[in-house]
Amino acid sequence: QTQTPNSNPLNKGTYTWKEGSSAYITADSAYYYAAFTTIFAFKTGLINSVEINLSALSVGSYSISSATGNDLTYVTSSTTYTASSGSLTITSAANSKVSGNFSATLSGGTLTAITGTFTDILQR
Repeated sequence: QTQTPNSNPLNKGTYTWKEGSSAYITADSAYYYAAFTTIFAFKTGLINSVEINLSALSVGSYSISSATGNDLTYVTSSTTYTASSGSLTITSAANSKVSGNFSATLSGGTLTAITGTFTDILQR
């Protein structure tokens, strides 16, 4: 029996971010863990990554700060940055997918800001 190719491949979602005013970077891989309320994105393996830990993964706005427990960590090359402040908005959370956007002020190196968007990131 001949198999027909899948004309509707699995939607892996999209995740882009930019450092300050530089060009957008598109993640090779992005997903979230509902049990840990964490969103991950990776570019070129572990060389560039964004990890966002939130109090929940429900639609709404989240303040990023040490006081709220919502945090963002950005690793590029060998430098690790942490967000000292910022916000993240989840615009959709349904069917094991999340979408939203974020903006944060960074500390820990020469970069001072990161912004990004994610669409239909799958649960892992």
